[in-house]
Amino acid sequence: MSPDEYCEQKAARSGSSFYYSFRFLPPEQRRAVTALYAFCR
Repeated sequence: MSPDEYCEQKAARSGSSFYYSFRFLPPEQRRAVTALYAFCR
């Protein structure tokens, strides 16, 4: 599992609306925001 996959999985499991809003971001920005979100969780 890559770090990006780990962060994506952690955000998805949280069940919050943040994860769904991240899906509308461009891929590069989505990876950065998802990593920050996973770090804060």
